[in-house]
Amino acid sequence: MIGFSTPAFCVSEPHVSKPPAQTLGWLEKVRFDSFSQPIEAKIDSGADHSSLHATGITQFDLHGQTWIRFTTVKQTVLIRPLVRTALIKQKQSHSQPRPVVEIRLCLNGRLIKIPVNLVDRSAFKQPMLIGRSALWRGLLIDPNQTHLTRPDCLFQSQTNH
Repeated sequence: MIGFSTPAFCVSEPHVSKPPAQTLGWLEKVRFDSFSQPIEAKIDSGADHSSLHATGITQFDLHGQTWIRFTTVKQTVLIRPLVRTALIKQKQSHSQPRPVVEIRLCLNGRLIKIPVNLVDRSAFKQPMLIGRSALWRGLLIDPNQTHLTRPDCLFQSQTNH
Protein backbone atom coordinates (compact mmCIF):
# COMPACT_ATOMS: atom_id res chain seq x y z
CA MET A 1 0.00 0.00 0.00
CA ILE A 2 1.42 3.33 -1.03
CA GLY A 3 0.32 6.45 0.80
CA PHE A 4 0.67 10.01 -0.26
CA SER A 5 1.01 12.88 2.08
CA THR A 6 0.52 16.49 1.18
CA PRO A 7 2.01 19.22 3.28
CA ALA A 8 -0.55 21.20 5.25
CA PHE A 9 -0.27 24.87 4.55
CA CYS A 10 -2.55 27.84 4.42
CA VAL A 11 -2.59 30.34 1.64
CA SER A 12 -3.94 33.64 2.83
CA GLU A 13 -5.31 36.35 0.66
CA PRO A 14 -3.35 39.59 0.66
CA HIS A 15 -4.77 42.01 3.18
CA VAL A 16 -7.10 44.42 1.44
CA SER A 17 -8.20 47.25 3.63
CA LYS A 18 -11.77 48.29 3.20
CA PRO A 19 -12.84 51.84 3.88
CA PRO A 20 -14.72 52.11 7.16
CA ALA A 21 -18.45 51.62 6.77
CA GLN A 22 -20.58 54.74 6.99
CA THR A 23 -23.39 54.56 9.51
CA LEU A 24 -26.75 56.29 9.36
CA GLY A 25 -29.34 56.53 12.08
CA TRP A 26 -32.94 55.57 11.35
CA LEU A 27 -33.68 59.32 11.11
CA GLU A 28 -31.34 61.67 9.25
CA LYS A 29 -31.36 65.25 8.09
CA VAL A 30 -31.18 65.55 4.29
CA ARG A 31 -31.27 68.39 1.81
CA PHE A 32 -32.32 68.38 -1.77
CA ASP A 33 -31.55 70.81 -4.52
CA SER A 34 -34.61 72.97 -4.05
CA PHE A 35 -34.21 73.58 -0.32
CA SER A 36 -31.56 75.41 1.63
CA GLN A 37 -32.87 74.05 4.93
CA PRO A 38 -32.55 70.36 5.79
CA ILE A 39 -35.62 68.19 6.24
CA GLU A 40 -35.93 65.02 8.26
CA ALA A 41 -36.07 61.67 6.47
CA LYS A 42 -36.75 58.19 7.73
CA ILE A 43 -34.14 55.70 6.52
CA ASP A 44 -36.05 52.49 5.81
CA SER A 45 -34.14 49.50 4.47
CA GLY A 46 -37.42 47.57 4.44
CA ALA A 47 -38.83 49.88 1.76
CA ASP A 48 -37.73 49.31 -1.82
CA HIS A 49 -38.21 52.90 -2.95
CA SER A 50 -38.14 56.45 -1.62
CA SER A 51 -41.17 58.70 -1.10
CA LEU A 52 -41.51 62.46 -0.76
CA HIS A 53 -44.45 64.38 0.71
CA ALA A 54 -46.47 66.00 -2.05
CA THR A 55 -49.93 67.54 -2.38
CA GLY A 56 -51.70 69.22 -5.28
CA ILE A 57 -50.07 66.81 -7.72
CA THR A 58 -50.95 67.73 -11.29
CA GLN A 59 -49.69 66.35 -14.56
CA PHE A 60 -49.21 68.37 -17.74
CA ASP A 61 -47.49 68.08 -21.11
CA LEU A 62 -44.66 70.37 -22.16
CA HIS A 63 -43.00 69.95 -25.57
CA GLY A 64 -44.17 66.36 -25.82
CA GLN A 65 -42.94 65.36 -22.35
CA THR A 66 -45.06 64.72 -19.26
CA TRP A 67 -44.25 66.92 -16.26
CA ILE A 68 -45.51 66.91 -12.67
CA ARG A 69 -46.29 70.01 -10.59
CA PHE A 70 -46.62 69.46 -6.84
CA THR A 71 -46.41 71.22 -3.50
CA THR A 72 -44.00 69.75 -0.99
CA VAL A 73 -42.54 70.70 2.40
CA LYS A 74 -42.61 74.36 3.42
CA GLN A 75 -45.31 74.90 0.77
CA THR A 76 -42.70 74.85 -1.99
CA VAL A 77 -44.05 74.25 -5.49
CA LEU A 78 -41.80 72.11 -7.67
CA ILE A 79 -42.03 71.05 -11.28
CA ARG A 80 -40.19 67.94 -12.45
CA PRO A 81 -40.37 65.63 -15.48
CA LEU A 82 -42.31 62.42 -14.87
CA VAL A 83 -39.89 59.47 -14.81
CA ARG A 84 -42.60 56.80 -14.57
CA THR A 85 -45.69 55.83 -12.63
CA ALA A 86 -45.08 53.25 -9.91
CA LEU A 87 -47.58 50.86 -8.39
CA ILE A 88 -46.87 50.91 -4.64
CA LYS A 89 -48.18 48.10 -2.46
CA GLN A 90 -50.22 49.26 0.51
CA LYS A 91 -50.44 47.23 3.73
CA GLN A 92 -54.20 47.53 4.16
CA SER A 93 -55.44 48.15 0.62
CA HIS A 94 -54.81 47.77 -3.09
CA SER A 95 -51.72 48.97 -4.91
CA GLN A 96 -51.63 52.71 -5.43
CA PRO A 97 -50.29 54.37 -8.60
CA ARG A 98 -47.85 57.19 -7.80
CA PRO A 99 -45.90 59.55 -10.04
CA VAL A 100 -42.12 59.22 -9.78
CA VAL A 101 -39.74 62.17 -10.29
CA GLU A 102 -36.00 62.55 -9.71
CA ILE A 103 -34.42 64.82 -7.12
CA ARG A 104 -30.81 65.56 -6.21
CA LEU A 105 -30.43 64.64 -2.56
CA CYS A 106 -27.63 65.34 -0.09
CA LEU A 107 -27.29 62.53 2.44
CA ASN A 108 -24.22 62.18 4.67
CA GLY A 109 -22.26 64.65 2.56
CA ARG A 110 -22.90 62.66 -0.60
CA LEU A 111 -24.86 64.16 -3.49
CA ILE A 112 -27.02 61.54 -5.19
CA LYS A 113 -29.79 61.66 -7.78
CA ILE A 114 -32.68 59.44 -6.76
CA PRO A 115 -36.19 58.66 -7.96
CA VAL A 116 -38.92 59.45 -5.43
CA ASN A 117 -42.58 58.61 -5.62
CA LEU A 118 -44.91 61.43 -4.65
CA VAL A 119 -47.57 60.87 -2.00
CA ASP A 120 -49.30 62.84 0.74
CA ARG A 121 -47.21 62.01 3.83
CA SER A 122 -48.96 64.50 6.13
CA ALA A 123 -50.04 61.59 8.38
CA PHE A 124 -46.37 60.75 8.99
CA LYS A 125 -43.83 62.59 11.15
CA GLN A 126 -41.17 62.68 8.42
CA PRO A 127 -41.89 64.24 5.02
CA MET A 128 -39.49 61.84 3.32
CA LEU A 129 -38.79 58.13 3.39
CA ILE A 130 -35.53 56.89 1.91
CA GLY A 131 -35.70 53.29 0.71
CA ARG A 132 -32.87 50.88 0.02
CA SER A 133 -32.69 51.59 -3.72
CA ALA A 134 -31.27 55.04 -2.80
CA LEU A 135 -28.68 53.65 -0.39
CA TRP A 136 -25.19 52.64 -1.42
CA ARG A 137 -23.06 49.59 -0.73
CA GLY A 138 -21.16 49.59 2.54
CA LEU A 139 -23.70 51.75 4.33
CA LEU A 140 -24.94 50.62 7.75
CA ILE A 141 -28.13 51.70 9.51
CA ASP A 142 -28.16 51.83 13.31
CA PRO A 143 -31.81 51.52 14.38
CA ASN A 144 -30.96 52.85 17.85
CA GLN A 145 -29.47 56.12 16.64
CA THR A 146 -30.68 59.29 14.90
CA HIS A 147 -28.95 62.21 13.19
CA LEU A 148 -25.48 60.69 12.86
CA THR A 149 -24.66 62.59 9.67
CA ARG A 150 -24.79 66.09 8.22
CA PRO A 151 -26.31 67.04 4.87
CA ASP A 152 -23.36 69.16 3.74
CA CYS A 153 -23.20 69.19 -0.06
CA LEU A 154 -22.58 71.89 -2.61
CA PHE A 155 -25.38 72.06 -5.16
CA GLN A 156 -24.70 73.67 -8.48
CA SER A 157 -27.34 76.26 -9.21
CA GLN A 158 -30.45 74.85 -10.78
CA THR A 159 -33.85 76.38 -11.29
CA ASN A 160 -36.95 74.98 -9.59
CA HIS A 161 -38.31 73.63 -12.85
